[in-house]
Amino acid sequence: MSQDHKTEQALVLVKPDAVLRRQIGVNILKAIKKVPGAAVVAFKETMVSEDLVKRHFAEHEGRSYFSGLMAMMAVPVGVLVLVVEGNGVVGALRDLIGPTFVEQAKHVRGCLRGKYGIAKGVNAIHTSQTLDAARREVDLWVQSLKLTIDKATATGAMDAYIARWDGRLPDNTRSIQREAEDVLEAIEDLKAVLKTETTEDDETTRELIRAMLHAMMG
Repeated sequence: MSQDHKTEQALVLVKPDAVLRRQIGVNILKAIKKVPGAAVVAFKETMVSEDLVKRHFAEHEGRSYFSGLMAMMAVPVGVLVLVVEGNGVVGALRDLIGPTFVEQAKHVRGCLRGKYGIAKGVNAIHTSQTLDAARREVDLWVQSLKLTIDKATATGAMDAYIARWDGRLPDNTRSIQREAEDVLEAIEDLKAVLKTETTEDDETTRELIRAMLHAMMG
């Protein structure tokens, strides 16, 4: 039997941009429950420490988007942490969740990031991309959060979460995606105007815009 068809474990994180939008978090959990041959064996709703996020995303440290990624994961609504087990589950979840960037994911029929992501890397959900990454991520999160690997316990906790939020609030993803597109377009227009007034490079201008947005949001 090939490695792809052996029992595997994968980490799934439902990110704050999906947890905040209550029905979206529920919809994602429902979709994961339907993955053939897969079982959720750990589930936890939790806040995540800066140290754990840095360790998880260590390969991205130093990239221009890293500070934004850290800020997103620190939003105080928290994350949903799942360990999913099954034959070939790493690939199955990767296909279900789809490409990293929402604009690409929208072109992949049925994938969760296309359906529920907002824009760019604000994509609602993370899953392990390879078997090696899955082993590392599952080990990191299970040890850091002291997760119990038990299907019955996990299923009960996840079903309770779904019951708490299902049907209480709407799914307005399409409207949110359109608003996000307008925001991104406005940012590009702002950058173009600022560049007419400066000799600084694009990255410096982007840093100013990030600081402006942060200041204006309070």
